[in-house]
Amino acid sequence: MQADAIDVQSTDLEVLSRLATQQRRNVLANLTQLRKHDYAYLRSLHADPHDSYFLNIARLHETSLNLSTALGPENHEKRCEQLYYLGLSLGRLLATACSSSQLIFDGCQLMDELDFYFSAPSIQNMKLVTVATKVPFYERPRTSSADDIAHAEPYRTVVRKWNNKPVYQRLVTPHIAFPLDYCLLVVSLCDVLTLVYAKLQGEPCNQTHVFQALLRLDEKLKKVVLDHIKKHLSEVATDMIKDQMQSLRPVPPGPRRA
Repeated sequence: MQADAIDVQSTDLEVLSRLATQQRRNVLANLTQLRKHDYAYLRSLHADPHDSYFLNIARLHETSLNLSTALGPENHEKRCEQLYYLGLSLGRLLATACSSSQLIFDGCQLMDELDFYFSAPSIQNMKLVTVATKVPFYERPRTSSADDIAHAEPYRTVVRKWNNKPVYQRLVTPHIAFPLDYCLLVVSLCDVLTLVYAKLQGEPCNQTHVFQALLRLDEKLKKVVLDHIKKHLSEVATDMIKDQMQSLRPVPPGPRRA
């Protein structure tokens, strides 16, 4: 009787595990498809900055689309640097990652390093003192056993330091010697992100800890790219519509019919 109960319990656990895996597979398929549509729309919106309509409602001029007026010169330059470093670093991960799970884990590390890089100096100093760990002289090459361990445990990003200075393992920050075109940056970044989401497929992504890391990566990318652009373009479009509505003259009432 006890053996039969154990067999029934193990069978139930297997059924629940298969159902959970199938649910994660469906969520992943819907998520990747949604993000591909999101970035395709952003790309088409910024590809022709001289004739773009936000949500097919408000026609945006180039100065409004590139957010130079909304952000101001200093913040606009910082935003261009952020998008450039993100696209360049993601492109590097696409070339070096040997599996979808490695791309997800490295992407999470990249997003935390990007957030650290553009944080205020006071926050950086606090994280270096309280959170950062010393980086080894070299990074050991990954093995299949190391990947199995990483999949069996929740992935945690780590801020590295050496001589009390941050060490960026996944973030690439080359010197920028000339002004960057914001619209071209968005177009290029959308192309890179489309390739990233195309690689977030396969059975490893359906594992519990890999799937959780994927959701974290998607949330960070959404916040940095989609939410930021949507927020500012919505404000610009709303102001334009308000101005146009106020400029309309009221139509005088016509003669009453007897």
